[in-house]
Amino acid sequence: MPARYKAKVPEFEFYYSASDNKPSAVRIGPWKMHIRISSQTGNNYGFKASRETPLLFQVEQDLGERIDRAGEQKELVEKMRKRLEAFEAQVEKEGALRDAQ
Repeated sequence: MPARYKAKVPEFEFYYSASDNKPSAVRIGPWKMHIRISSQTGNNYGFKASRETPLLFQVEQDLGERIDRAGEQKELVEKMRKRLEAFEAQVEKEGALRDAQ
């Protein structure tokens, strides 16, 4: 592939929530960590996620989020957990967008 098509995307953060509007996952660059699973169909595909045992996926290589990499990326999991907890505290302090009148 020509070099002009290999632009590097800057690192970014994106937070996910479920229908209860509470954070459930965070994406930082190519990595996405779940502390709980929410599915519109109710199917968790055999996965379980919690704050103590999160799931970690490299979503640019694993679009279907099928290969949990948390066991081999412990430092990254801890970094992402701290960022998610900071975001949760911010939402708790400021209120959710859905709560705004």
